[in-house]
Amino acid sequence: MSRKIILHYHLFKNAGTSVDHSLKANFRGHWHAQEGKASGWPSAEVTDYLLAHTNIKVLSSHTALLPVPVIEGTNIYPVIFIRHPIDRVRSIYDFERKQTDVTEGSKMAKITDLCGFVEWRLQRKGDRSLRNFQTHRFAAAIPASQAAPKPSEEERALLAIDALPFIGIVEQYDRSLARLQDWLKPVFEGIDLQPTKANVTQRSDQSLDERLAALRAELGPTLYKALVDANLSDLNLYSAVIAHAARQVASSMSDD
Repeated sequence: MSRKIILHYHLFKNAGTSVDHSLKANFRGHWHAQEGKASGWPSAEVTDYLLAHTNIKVLSSHTALLPVPVIEGTNIYPVIFIRHPIDRVRSIYDFERKQTDVTEGSKMAKITDLCGFVEWRLQRKGDRSLRNFQTHRFAAAIPASQAAPKPSEEERALLAIDALPFIGIVEQYDRSLARLQDWLKPVFEGIDLQPTKANVTQRSDQSLDERLAALRAELGPTLYKALVDANLSDLNLYSAVIAHAARQVASSMSDD
């Protein structure tokens, strides 16, 4: 029998803690969290780690990088969630202000307001945390060397939508978790993914449009536009994932 592993690409502030809570409840001692030595954990090293730890059925990692590992005799089920990139900014700031780990981000969030935090992040050379972060991570699923002519990062990220078997949407969390369960249930008998909101910082009583309007009012039109301009690829990717998920749901309903 082949080994079966769920690999959760836990993107920062993309409902990953909630996803892990549900997965851990089902797999308990076979659920495992691990980070690489740097901000990016190469797929080859993730492969080595999984080969060395044969008890793992679910691996969750903030730093694991696509593409999905290919391991002989093993089926890997990648799980990744996407979030509206502008709404994600407020959640990052609120989390950084509260966290006890001492990082550059947490230190800055504690001494400045949201405007100062966003300006600081956008001005830092090479800092992708508020600049097309999700595009950067999705694009890794399609290495540039595998396609010709050489596609842009955004083009590779869009290609990843079809390459990845499951992409959840934070703003459609309960529906996404139900899709995830439908996908995994034939493989992991008895899996029951109950929606639980863990480590949530955004206001649940506001709609996405209301939160974006509040963020724009707080940042001001100039800084808000700079933030949007820095995330145009993420916005395109997010819209494409929404459309892709809608097509999948429509297709499954027609099949029924």
